[in-house]
Amino acid sequence: QEAILSRSEQSLTLVAASLTRRSQSLTNHRRMWGNGKGGGGGGSNWGGNQPIDMNMMMQLMQMMNNGKGNGKGKSWGQGGIRGFPGKLRCWIGGLPQKGEPDDALNKKLKQHMASTGLQCTYAVVGKNGMGGAAFKTEDEVQQAISTMNGTMFEGAIIQVDHLTKGNK
Repeated sequence: QEAILSRSEQSLTLVAASLTRRSQSLTNHRRMWGNGKGGGGGGSNWGGNQPIDMNMMMQLMQMMNNGKGNGKGKSWGQGGIRGFPGKLRCWIGGLPQKGEPDDALNKKLKQHMASTGLQCTYAVVGKNGMGGAAFKTEDEVQQAISTMNGTMFEGAIIQVDHLTKGNK
């Protein structure tokens, strides 16, 4: 009888240990994934009803993107002619047509637009023979229109005008 009782005690001990492990596993599972009624449980970073800190989220997204934009928009100082206010830009027509962006040609156009002493801050040659330039002040835009219109650039006579809806 003692042998049977001893085996029963051993079996009960094993079952109790197994149930304890299973209970701990289930507790950890519920802590991580919730109890099956929508949403995670507390005490974990997995789910739950914690409010989202948008500032923290934005910082994390910027860190993941190395602080760079996604390339879908340009803003002041980041390049792109549309990043400058319209009153500081002028339209340029008659430019050499290139099928793809040409940084060297853009640099030459910027130098050309600044050749009369104006402070051209940005210039771009578009793919269809049109482009634009940006300046520091509205007065410089007006001076560029009056002095640069009809000048030669890369073997072509360019037109420089105010930026309007029809010529942007």
